[in-house]
Parts: sequence; C-alpha cells; structure tokens
Amino acid sequence: MFPRRHGGRNSWRLPAAAPGTATWAPWPSELHDARHSGSATTAGPTTGKIRWQRKLEGAVTEGAAVGANDTIYVASDAGILHAINPSTGKDRWTYDAHATASTDLSVSPLVLPDGTVLYPTPGAKLAALSATGHLLWTQPLPGRPTSPVSVNGTRVYVGDDSGRVSAIDI
Repeated sequence: MFPRRHGGRNSWRLPAAAPGTATWAPWPSELHDARHSGSATTAGPTTGKIRWQRKLEGAVTEGAAVGANDTIYVASDAGILHAINPSTGKDRWTYDAHATASTDLSVSPLVLPDGTVLYPTPGAKLAALSATGHLLWTQPLPGRPTSPVSVNGTRVYVGDDSGRVSAIDI
C-alpha cells in the first residue's frame, strides 16, 4: 500500500496504522510479514557441526555455566567439576568433591562477578573455587544443594533437597 496524495503539493496521507504498531495476530508471521518470519530466501546449514566431544567420568546431568575467557563449567554425577577450554574441549582444571550422586544431580555451578565458581556438590555442601580451581571455602547445607543464584555476587541463595533455602553472604 502506497501513501496517497491528497491536497497540496507536499501533502501525503499516511497508512492507517503506523509501522511497528501491535496487530491483532499474536505472531507477526501469521500476517505474512517477512521481517518477523522464520522463513528465509536462502538455504542455510541443515545440521550442526560437532567441534569436539568429551566423555566425563559419570553422567552429565548438570547444566553447564560459562565464565571468564568463555570457560565452560560442567560437572558429572561422579562429583567432579570441569573447567573446560571451549576451543579445545580440554580441561583447564578440575575439582573433585569426593562425593557422588546416586541419582540425577541436575544442578549448575554459578560464576560470580569476581570469577569465583560456586559448585553445588553431590554432598551436602556448596564449594567456592577460585577462577584457577583452588578451593576457597565450603558451606555445609542441610541437604544436597540445588543451583545457586545471586543478584550481585555478594549474597547467594541456594535451596537443597531437605526443603530449605539458605541465604549465604559471600
């Protein structure tokens, strides 16, 4: 639809709805708006490309986290946290919590703004590790911890499988 001229020399009528206005459709692609559609005029990759794979010492049910230098932090149910180089897939360092999970642990470490890595171990404790993998401290908890969270890195909140939530000042 083109604007129609009405009146004087530089007088144009604009479309009824301004661009970017909400429409009745919850999905813009339903209105066949190519700017908001998943379709493309070119064929892109149809599969991913695996650059490397690692087999850890136990099941990897925990979610990974990414920290400084794009280091990937992932642990196995065997209780070993790996700091992995994303380019090579090799360990930058590891930390063995000496505790294993008999079931799916499914937790993620938390990387704080200062680079400290908080690892919810399969045992009933939260371990704080330096960015180079040295143990800084551990905090015993009433049960096996879940994934810790923090707003600013000075106070951390962590639940555990005993049904408690702890606020820990760092």
